[in-house]
Amino acid sequence: MFEVKNLTIKIEDRYLVKDLSMVVNEKDKLALIGEEGNGKSTLLKVMAGVCSYAKVEGVVNTHGKRIGYLPQVMDDNDVEKDVYSYLFQNEEEYYEKISSFYTYLDTLGLKDAIINQEISTLSGGEKVKVGILKLLIEEDDILLLD
Repeated sequence: MFEVKNLTIKIEDRYLVKDLSMVVNEKDKLALIGEEGNGKSTLLKVMAGVCSYAKVEGVVNTHGKRIGYLPQVMDDNDVEKDVYSYLFQNEEEYYEKISSFYTYLDTLGLKDAIINQEISTLSGGEKVKVGILKLLIEEDDILLLD
């Protein structure tokens, strides 16, 4: 379960969200639809706990669940890495997650040679798939895809 209570998000003098409350239960799917610039990404960042630029009041309760967040655009530091370095911190982590890595690699339609490529050389779609792959092998409980 993922719970939001009385969430208000404000940037300078503009309210993006005012007094939002909701519960997302296991296996629920939720889509945010709206015009560009109305705060969808900011709301997702607040729910993921990675928003530093907005004033936030209220409660986001993950009930101990791990949140995975896929941003719209990869961080510049990540784009300079090869896929292996982006996905794994070290060889030990690679070997712990090798089984799920290859399962999800196949599910996402990616070739195993991609692991040696620099992220900057990938297409936009491949970058998104690599980002999703990272979330899947990290086994987060809740995925927020921006």
